[in-house]
Amino acid sequence: LTGRVSDYFLLTLAAQLMTLPVVLYHFKKLSLTTLIANPLILPVQPLVMILGGVAVIIGLVIPPLGQLLSYLVWVPLYYTNQVVTWLAGFSGGVVELGEMSLLTVAGLYLMIFFLAHKKKENRLFPQRKPLLLLGVMLAAIFLVWNAVLLQPDGKLHLWILDEPNQGVVFVQTPSGKRILINAGEYGNSLSSELGKQIPVLDRQIDLALVSDANTSTYQAYPKILERFKVDQFLWGEAMPATRTAADLQVILQQQQVPAGMFTAGQKVDCGDGVVLERFAQESTGVSLMLTYADFRLVWREEEARTNDRNQFLEGSVVLVRSGLEVDEMELTRQPQVMIHHEYQPGEVPGQLSTQNAGRIEIITDGKQMWMIGER
Repeated sequence: LTGRVSDYFLLTLAAQLMTLPVVLYHFKKLSLTTLIANPLILPVQPLVMILGGVAVIIGLVIPPLGQLLSYLVWVPLYYTNQVVTWLAGFSGGVVELGEMSLLTVAGLYLMIFFLAHKKKENRLFPQRKPLLLLGVMLAAIFLVWNAVLLQPDGKLHLWILDEPNQGVVFVQTPSGKRILINAGEYGNSLSSELGKQIPVLDRQIDLALVSDANTSTYQAYPKILERFKVDQFLWGEAMPATRTAADLQVILQQQQVPAGMFTAGQKVDCGDGVVLERFAQESTGVSLMLTYADFRLVWREEEARTNDRNQFLEGSVVLVRSGLEVDEMELTRQPQVMIHHEYQPGEVPGQLSTQNAGRIEIITDGKQMWMIGER
């Protein structure tokens, strides 16, 4: 009896191990409870498939009899659902990993092969322990260099993202505080972008906020909240009356993330002299402005309706909302740079676009500014 039970669990574990790299690649997360869930629900799955198939076939010919048989299928299905639901309720049962490359998947399969291969047949690698030790050392080296290379350098960094995360800006202050402005619609791609700037062992965002009520600006936040620890969340003006916003608010409450409103006239001191200010968008056409010494970044959301509409633009880096046409009169105030998302002819001075340059990084010490395009 014990031999059969052992074989059953070993076969289940082997199946899970061999599919694990593919699961991690597609779902970007590791379920720890699956090691328990699969052995518990696997014995009843043949009943589900066989009885379910018979019920469907008979139901096509004799519907009442097929419905009667379907009640028998309900028993193992109910058991399966209850076990999975119960195990899913354990906190910490899922580890979010983010994007994984195909090269990593290949590396995991190579490691599984070398560790599982019989030693007497393994002529190329007769010793598994050195290989395992080497893998641990490489992982440790990666984590250390990942943390070192992403350390703050005393300058303000801003990453203006391109497709498919238009309208998203990630900010790192000189001392390393992290601010995420908008999340866009695609959580996986944004998570990948953030992973390039945030160390693996310190997946924390100090402030996340929404600039306007358009659903496309915050739709990906639930997935980001799963994968990164957020210390504070701010809604621009008021929380939108949408299902997505309501679901996001529930997640914020579950994770006990302090949430509030960022109304016109308010300022947020981000430390190191970095300040975020909110404006009345309907009158100025500007939603946010970030300042650091002589540097200013302005979010241009719509056409202004007041005579002083250009006062924010002079000497600023202006980020123009996707789809917004810029009035030529606005250029008379001479912004340093206008960043669009749509294509801009290369010969237009002071006009950049993420469609041309890809992701744009701005680095400044408050006096000088450097801009780096992805392409």
